[in-house]
Amino acid sequence: MSNPLTWSPTVAPIGLLEPAYIYSGASCDMSGWGWLSPNVKVMSNKLMWTTAKVADAVQCHAANVDLQEGELCAFNNDGHTITSP
Repeated sequence: MSNPLTWSPTVAPIGLLEPAYIYSGASCDMSGWGWLSPNVKVMSNKLMWTTAKVADAVQCHAANVDLQEGELCAFNNDGHTITSP
């Protein structure tokens, strides 16, 4: 960012859940500037969002996802895996 944020009623930090409250099968809303699709490695210049189901480590490993510390793995409605730091 070229300028620091100024907190206001519409711009503020949010709290995140502790990992103990995130469980396999939970529905979660995710947002970010990620890849446009699994096969097209082009980053979006617009903020995107999706709803996904949280997966456990066994499910993610079976889908060849190598989770790192602090990452979350989920599957979208199309069955594609999503990882998020």
